[in-house]
Amino acid sequence: MVQQVGSTPLPPQPVLPEDTRDVIYAGFTFTGKASDLSKNFKYSRRCYKEFEAPAGTFNYRRTKVQSFFQANRDKLRNKLIIRGESDSESTTDIQLSLSLFSEYVAQELLAGTQKLTVDLILQILILDFGSTEVMATYPIRVKAIALKDADEGVFSDDEITSVVKKIYEGSEPAMYDLLRDRLKDVRLGSPSGQNMRIYKVTFAERCKDDLPSDLIQDGSVSANYVDLTAQKLSVFTQAELGVAVLPYAKDAANATMALNFADQSVVQFQIRDATYGIDLEIRGFKKVHDKKNSTEFTQRWLYLSYVTLKVYLQDKDPDFREVFFLKEFNPTKVRDSIEFKKTAKTKAIAESYYFTLALENMLLSAIHQMKADPAAADFISKSRN
Repeated sequence: MVQQVGSTPLPPQPVLPEDTRDVIYAGFTFTGKASDLSKNFKYSRRCYKEFEAPAGTFNYRRTKVQSFFQANRDKLRNKLIIRGESDSESTTDIQLSLSLFSEYVAQELLAGTQKLTVDLILQILILDFGSTEVMATYPIRVKAIALKDADEGVFSDDEITSVVKKIYEGSEPAMYDLLRDRLKDVRLGSPSGQNMRIYKVTFAERCKDDLPSDLIQDGSVSANYVDLTAQKLSVFTQAELGVAVLPYAKDAANATMALNFADQSVVQFQIRDATYGIDLEIRGFKKVHDKKNSTEFTQRWLYLSYVTLKVYLQDKDPDFREVFFLKEFNPTKVRDSIEFKKTAKTKAIAESYYFTLALENMLLSAIHQMKADPAAADFISKSRN
């Protein structure tokens, strides 16, 4: 059984004059170094190859994703051109790509049931091939959950690929429903528009002791987990605040994003400086035994995280950056934590999954609290371009 979960984002509302230039469809892309794709996007890479036709060769116009954009281009503000459809193609440098930013897979065994969770973050990118800049980005997040009897063992690579394939081929419609709703708000980003960008994500030193070993690499929280956290914060910020958000880059001083296209080409795009910068510090995690609400048969555990958010004017000189918002956030309500109930039938759990969910809950709680804070009203309003 496969269940898909997705939340429709609240996109930024345009207030600047519209840029009405045509846009060329650039295809489905993978974000990151070519050498890392097989590791970072193991199952999506396998699925995407299956969508190429005829078998074993590349056909630009016959991917599942492109079929979606062809069928729904009327929902875009700008005219979307598909290469090869007409003899007179536009000469515009502006192109649109759906890019996969992260692929996260976790398994756990709960009360006789093997559970698989697939978590994908994708972004509709507006790209300027003339200046090789990212003009705008519109992220979505898709989660798929599959269950089977524990006696059948863990999900194999082929089974995981099958679950991921259902997302891309549309037999489970969550991704395309989210995309369809997103298209009507996609527009070309303006250099004069105000926006936000995640510039820095850090995990405090204690986190390497708080987190399970599969999230640690070379004595620190793994770079992939830092990147995944940044991508989720970008998604949540845009979805919950309705602001324009530029992509996160690991190197804030030299912000580029590598896109891997289906024809095997790799293009480096510059990420513009944003009006407002966001820094996130994860100060720590805790796993707490809730003895008060535990019983002889069920032990209740809570997974918690602690974060700090800072929003500032992105001036090139750090000494002159005006800080608009700085606050520590601690889990004070049930929704800020993740609960796990351990019974006699519980054999194994993926603790990294529960710590990740706890961090997600804390990030969402922090953004909701920031949204309600009068001190944040001005920069949030100005970023809704």
